[in-house]
Amino acid sequence: PLEAALGPDALLVELASISVGFGAEAQYWHPDSLLTANSVRLITTFVALQDIEPGMGPLEVCTGTHVCNAQGRCNAPEGGLNVTLKAGSAALMQSTLLHRGQAHIARGSPNRINFYFSFAALPRGPERFPVGPTYALKLGLWGHKKLSGLPWATDGAPGEAAQESTLMGLLYLKLQDTGPLADGVKTVLMCIAAAVAVEPIVQFVKRWI
Repeated sequence: PLEAALGPDALLVELASISVGFGAEAQYWHPDSLLTANSVRLITTFVALQDIEPGMGPLEVCTGTHVCNAQGRCNAPEGGLNVTLKAGSAALMQSTLLHRGQAHIARGSPNRINFYFSFAALPRGPERFPVGPTYALKLGLWGHKKLSGLPWATDGAPGEAAQESTLMGLLYLKLQDTGPLADGVKTVLMCIAAAVAVEPIVQFVKRWI
């Protein structure tokens, strides 16, 4: 299904896990990326590592919202769709779909643990990776794992996508993003830039003290 939707040159852009324990509150409705004219398609696969029961805070999706940049809440007439999974089963979700993790209210139940990975279509011409996803991926893997070929080939993204398939390309994406994580990255970079700029001045002043 992934290759049919994204093409054989789709790149691995996320590889991580989510753990939700008892008492965790429900998330706000949100998409992982915004729907824009030049953003490539990104699909996330969630793999259940244990049976996920309704009270364990399962994923809830708002069907049909992957094409309308929905924000805030699910207005679907039938409400959200609960994605309860058996261990070893998987659910695929386009990153523009409105969704949330529900509250974990099952006292005595284990943490809900999902392994997940995301592939994005290879950008061509004016296309770009979407802004919004966390791109949670070991840095050494960024831009080096494609759908085509098993085991996955390690050759990097060709052509115009190469720039966005580097660590600097990932940093550029995060600087366009919004939210606490993006704001934290921007603050750290500003502090580093300020320290680098001030250091020569400090050294100059020390010579005259």
